Amino acid sequence: MVRNREGERRVGVVVGTVVLALLATASSAAATTWSYEPLPSPPTSPVPQGQAQPSPEPQSVSCSSESSCTLVGEVPDANYPSSAVLPMAEHYDGSTWTVQALSGPPSHSMDQLDLSQLELAGVSCPRSDFCMAVGSAPWNRNPDNFVERWAGSGWQLRLMPSMDNEQLKAISCTSGKFCLAVTGGFRSEEWNGAGWRSVPRPSTFEPAQYGNAAGFTSVSCVSSTSCTAVGEAWNYENHAPVFSPFAEHWNGRAWELERVPYPAGAPFTSSAYLYGVSCTSTNACTAVGEYVSGRRRTAARTLAERWDGRRWAVQATPTPSLGSVTGTCFASNPGSWGSQPYCRGLSSVSCSSTRTCTAVGEFGLTADAPLAEQWNGRRWSLESTPTPVATNDWELASVSCHSRVRCIAVGDYYTPPYGAGGAFAEERN
Repeated sequence: MVRNREGERRVGVVVGTVVLALLATASSAAATTWSYEPLPSPPTSPVPQGQAQPSPEPQSVSCSSESSCTLVGEVPDANYPSSAVLPMAEHYDGSTWTVQALSGPPSHSMDQLDLSQLELAGVSCPRSDFCMAVGSAPWNRNPDNFVERWAGSGWQLRLMPSMDNEQLKAISCTSGKFCLAVTGGFRSEEWNGAGWRSVPRPSTFEPAQYGNAAGFTSVSCVSSTSCTAVGEAWNYENHAPVFSPFAEHWNGRAWELERVPYPAGAPFTSSAYLYGVSCTSTNACTAVGEYVSGRRRTAARTLAERWDGRRWAVQATPTPSLGSVTGTCFASNPGSWGSQPYCRGLSSVSCSSTRTCTAVGEFGLTADAPLAEQWNGRRWSLESTPTPVATNDWELASVSCHSRVRCIAVGDYYTPPYGAGGAFAEERN
């Protein structure tokens, strides 16, 4: 899920000019094939009088067929401080979304677990009767990790070993006997059908090339000997963070570094981010994100890169037009570049073949709108996504496609006052 670097959401007020701009964008895009559906809200603590109902925040979705999709995420708990969240899971049977009950932690861990800080970040479902979800919680007040496994009749929770304060962020499963989960650092864990084992850290990563620190954001596997993980590394220039993209390939024994180019107009002193990756074969992967170009690093644009088995190459992607501010929005961290409106780019991608990919995200100035783009084997094009007129500050966080045209995307929206909103799904037929 794309957030600003401080992890906070903004709530903007839609003014007439922005509404007209968003409508103009929708009408200029290809005819929409997406349909909107609100998602049910998981049960939480009673909302104190005078407070808005917390909005669920889907983080990841995975579909094994047209009639079986699972999403996971988090929902704020109204009776805890604003940073408190609880995990959520929902299932789609082809017509209806249903909230699923998640298993609780083992009784022996209750004295170590802060029950107000449980969240699920990623899910992968290779079959309707098998899903694996990853998440994190502060055992003993330090970030640690857990997995939830769906075996067809219910979720089963398992605590993971300590990972040096690195939180599990993403997972990809090819079957019930293989999954690879990655953290926001460089840790990874492999599932073999019976248990988990730690995977060696990448040894080819070059700190001098990529800066002070780095971490994975997404992973996609086509077999137990072919997984691709992407991420971002950061350094500091004039007290402001500078981000660069990278990719690593897991061959079943070790990680191998793959060079990822900057797009034109985004030199090494600017920032580029990769948030999602999807592979259909060892020789075909697509990664998406955003980049910040220009000397002042304030114009943010969508980013897609393609792996052909030999190298990564930047693909041309359209950036939505916002009235007179054509294709121009602002960096994801306005606090670093100055207090300015901003847009964010593509946060997730799903490819059903080497010639068909769908990416989603968000864009906007004083308000955000959901963003969807499709790759047809030759070029990327914008797609229109419907939204109720009465709400603003939209985000599509994740997408999963189970055929060339059938996709499910999930996200959330906010409306004033801060905190009010809901979760929603968009289905493309």
